[in-house]
Amino acid sequence: MLPNLIFFDPRPQFVDWLVGYARGRIVIDAGAGVGRLGAMLLERGARCLSLDLEERDEPESPVIMKDATTFEYSRGTLVVLARPCHGNWIYDTIVRTHECGAEVLYVGKPENVENDLEYPGLERRLVGADAGREGEVVYSMKPKPDDKIKYCLVALKTSGIDQGNWWMEDGGDRWINSVGGYRPKGKDEQVLETCWVEDYVDLDHTKTGLLRPEGEADAGWIDRDGKFYGCGSQSHDTVIHLIIKCEVRDVEEKGWMRIYSIERQEWVSNGIRLSAEQRNTASRLGLAIDEDD
Repeated sequence: MLPNLIFFDPRPQFVDWLVGYARGRIVIDAGAGVGRLGAMLLERGARCLSLDLEERDEPESPVIMKDATTFEYSRGTLVVLARPCHGNWIYDTIVRTHECGAEVLYVGKPENVENDLEYPGLERRLVGADAGREGEVVYSMKPKPDDKIKYCLVALKTSGIDQGNWWMEDGGDRWINSVGGYRPKGKDEQVLETCWVEDYVDLDHTKTGLLRPEGEADAGWIDRDGKFYGCGSQSHDTVIHLIIKCEVRDVEEKGWMRIYSIERQEWVSNGIRLSAEQRNTASRLGLAIDEDD
């Protein structure tokens, strides 16, 4: 029997968030220790089961003595690894949960993430922060598919200045961009998500800084329904390839407006008359549109 050491002290706001994230699913606290997280979940009416291999002197909620790496998780349950003891069991538990059709959340101190999740076969996505008294972060975890390339959504910084979020191939000690250029990994750069895909275009590029919001973009596209896709002055084709995921000629043949500069009133629509929706959006952006356009 072990003493009542507490490594993870959940913030009430995190427990409230976890109840909402679970959406009625059973929450399984794997490696529960004294069962503090389970106690807080039960107080909120959540369905919770706590597991651990070692019995504690004075548990705060019922804890079942079971091995998380071999437990028969029910499909659709939500498994939480909150400040787990370091070791291979973390990876084994994540793999086991997905074999059973469950989701797993890892909760850990930011400085422990790379050590706990260093295994090349894990894909992670940042879903929460400041979960406990020591600023723990929360990742949704799953094993990676075979024969795919690992990309990370990185909050890049240069000399301490934010450069936005961008997908970068993980090159070990460096980040590799889509054209093969690279930069050393920075200590203050945060990995927001990891993903394994066969091709760079398969990533969700709406999460990056490629698109710019209306009011901040001087260039972009307007589709036939009037939707504006703001971008940099040299990024039109990239937006079509990575966001719309088609060929540029396809949207040009449909009559999309390519805006080179709102300030300079420069745009083309491939000779196709603008739709009413395009006219409305163009006018809102400050473009002067003739009746014949």
